[in-house]
Amino acid sequence: MIKRLAYVLWLLATLGLPAACARVGATQGADGRVPFRMDITDVDGTAIISWEGYTEGYRPGATATMRVAVWNHTSRPWNSRICVLLLEPRPSSGAVFLTEQSFTLESGAGFERQVTIDLPAGLRSGTHGLALVTHKPAGPFILIVPVHVGEGQREAFHGEWPQEAALQACPASADEKPIAERRISVRGVEVSRTSVVIRGESDLPAGACVSTELWADGTLQSWWPLDACASIEEGAWELVVPVPESEALRSGVRYMLRAFEKGGPNIVATFPFDLDPPPTPGL
Repeated sequence: MIKRLAYVLWLLATLGLPAACARVGATQGADGRVPFRMDITDVDGTAIISWEGYTEGYRPGATATMRVAVWNHTSRPWNSRICVLLLEPRPSSGAVFLTEQSFTLESGAGFERQVTIDLPAGLRSGTHGLALVTHKPAGPFILIVPVHVGEGQREAFHGEWPQEAALQACPASADEKPIAERRISVRGVEVSRTSVVIRGESDLPAGACVSTELWADGTLQSWWPLDACASIEEGAWELVVPVPESEALRSGVRYMLRAFEKGGPNIVATFPFDLDPPPTPGL
């Protein structure tokens, strides 16, 4: 019981993430092996990951299975992958890549899968860190469970794992850039009597939606359709807004276009413009 409790406390301490909580179950299974279950939920509820497996019973050259479930509660599609690795305790920086599975989840969608891993035949016996790595919209997420490989009894683990080795073995792709590094930009605004056309760029995931606001002399324009949004396709977006005859844009007014991801993080672009004629050269 003491060894089992040490495993649980290590897991809770290693997560150390203010945006996550963990629950580990360690009831002995019918085959005598000790299972683990980790349910990880961001504080803001944007991502939920559930992981089930065993802390022992792994043999070099053998196959093992585990269950992984992921739910996307962000406001945009989540394109990522899950990687399963084995880590050596520090001071080693060794990481053995076992498998990966890609996924694309629309907002509100999720999946539950059985993941199979093939352990290398030359894997040494002893304690290893079984690691699950994924890249959430807010950044990387690493779960590590101490497991025993080979014969003999597992021992409580009190060391540290080389988490940077896990990230090097399963790096983020271009579509998994952390939120803090993402951007929205406005390339230009075209104004006519009947419409306003806004074009821009963004490295938000394909399918994410850009909304806009129009301000005139510091006042938000109530007629502007705040619910209209432009879907990002191949890094670009375009929005055409009809202009009521009574709201035609005019010269002598300082306009400001504000673009943002509706319901998303605070990623905002602004574009000031006016309809005044250019100054006459030499005057």
